[in-house]
Amino acid sequence: TSTAAVQRGDLSVIITATGKIEPIRTLELRSKASGEIISLNVEDGDKVTKGQVIAKLDQTTALNDYEQAKADQQVAKVTSEQKEKEFNRQQELYNKKLISEQEFETAKLELEKAKSQLVRTKAALSSAKERLDDTVLESPMDGIILKKYVEDGQVISSGISNVSGGTLIATLADLNSVYVKADVDETDIGKVDFNQKVVVTADAFPEERFYGKVLRIAPLGQV
Repeated sequence: TSTAAVQRGDLSVIITATGKIEPIRTLELRSKASGEIISLNVEDGDKVTKGQVIAKLDQTTALNDYEQAKADQQVAKVTSEQKEKEFNRQQELYNKKLISEQEFETAKLELEKAKSQLVRTKAALSSAKERLDDTVLESPMDGIILKKYVEDGQVISSGISNVSGGTLIATLADLNSVYVKADVDETDIGKVDFNQKVVVTADAFPEERFYGKVLRIAPLGQV
């Protein structure tokens, strides 16, 4: 017969549940540009870094539009400068009473038209630059490619009015932090509370233990 001194200790209540590991942060990489995919640099499972080029589309049309918009802006800039010089000369003549008020107002109107055209060409250049940039799709974060949905040579169409945000190219996930979505029996769920410590084991690594805590508890159960 053995005896031991009575002492206070902790009584652990362990609840076991099976779940699925999912990334906390998942992003869909979409292309707003349309055209032929001339380069696709990833495969399922590849690690990528922020800023890494994922895909490139044919830039012929977008580049031509950009160069034309840039030339149009340069012409509008020179025109605006000329109209401003002309207006200043007309203003001097008007102040000296050498031209009529109508001639002065005409010069002023021509200057405002030139300034307006310059603003429009700047906006057109900005839009053309954005469309050109859209032909190159970069990763917005470090992560792993979960799945790609297109292939080299495929022609995609991403209309501007597409409410989905463009053609889906790939799904990217940050796996540095993950969560486990588990189904807990209704007889045990009452013992679960927020921030409780959790020990997770994976079938692929049965000898390893991963530690976490309860983040959320669904208000509605599932049968």
